[in-house]
Amino acid sequence: MNITLSELTMAAVLAQADAAPEPWGKLTESMGLQAGSTAGILIVLVLLLTKAGCVAMSLWVYARSPELGQRILARYANQGRRCTVVGLVNGFVGLILALLMLKSKVLALPGLLLLLLLGYAGVYAYGVVYRHLGLRLSGAPELAGHVSPRTHCLGGLAAEAAFCVPILGQIVALLALFKGLGAVILAVLSSRRGDSREMPLP
Repeated sequence: MNITLSELTMAAVLAQADAAPEPWGKLTESMGLQAGSTAGILIVLVLLLTKAGCVAMSLWVYARSPELGQRILARYANQGRRCTVVGLVNGFVGLILALLMLKSKVLALPGLLLLLLLGYAGVYAYGVVYRHLGLRLSGAPELAGHVSPRTHCLGGLAAEAAFCVPILGQIVALLALFKGLGAVILAVLSSRRGDSREMPLP
């Protein structure tokens, strides 16, 4: 595709900036709540806290493993289509397998562990989306070996705002998740194979 995922995300960011705070109103209206009601305000606050928690958790996991983070970012930037395919296949297969295992009394615990592992990988997956988008928005050189927490948070806030755009935001969020998950899987596999070849960012 000529249009990259980052461009789609940035387009969603602009759409959210033009439409805000309309998505929140639609969300509360779809639940039978008035935008100004207490329940509607609580729902919005919970969503905001959840999104802030995702950004904070992804920042924490990347701070713990900066070298892995650089490999993930390199895969994400250089092998976008492959990452999307790998993430889509492994994400669906892993989720279906985990749900089937949870239905079994014998395999319920391994299924739960697999589900938690997928969730942990999902934090890394969205984290690389935040970092890549943050680099583009801040104008920082993508060849830099360090992504600052400020850049990470900038990309995280922009991405999560874009994900709030009705329909388009949800599509972008799913594509970003699969692409990021694929980048995580490829980076982990390459490190286990001892692949020390450097993949420079474009």
